[in-house]
Amino acid sequence: MARVAVIGGGYGGVTVAKGLDPLADVVLIEQKDQFVHHAAALRAAVDTVWEHAIFMPYTNLLHRGEVVRGTVSRVDGTTVHVFGHDPIEADYVVFATGSTYPFPAKYSSYRSSVAKARLEQLHENLGRARSVMIVGGGTVGIELTGELANAFPGLDITIVEASDQILGTPGYTDALRNEISEQ
Repeated sequence: MARVAVIGGGYGGVTVAKGLDPLADVVLIEQKDQFVHHAAALRAAVDTVWEHAIFMPYTNLLHRGEVVRGTVSRVDGTTVHVFGHDPIEADYVVFATGSTYPFPAKYSSYRSSVAKARLEQLHENLGRARSVMIVGGGTVGIELTGELANAFPGLDITIVEASDQILGTPGYTDALRNEISEQ
């Protein structure tokens, strides 16, 4: 049976690891102590119900394979070196290291307790705020603005955008941009 090392336990890595779990000896290597459902991160930024719901343990993810928590230091061919662990020999290595965005869209901490504490602090700060400034009028900035406007109807929200329009990437209609700008 082939051994597959999957580096990264985000959406891509989890999908590959779960898909291969019945077919191969899978080792999923991830720095974070829990999976983070980042698609709901902006809702969690404004809604305390979501604060803990977006974190899920890796413990029951794989039936046959294993999850190794650690940081990959290097890959030599099909040997994966993880700080504090013996080298992991594999037949195949999958790189699924994901992407990064600033908080609150993504959480950089490897410990969920730190990310949860940051969310709690954000909730406290937003509860006291009279106004907020969102830097960036792209998709994430507009989504966060919508979440804030819905959760805090009296909050004064200002969007600062470097280009001459919000949602400046191709694919958005002027009608949509105008409707959002008016809101």
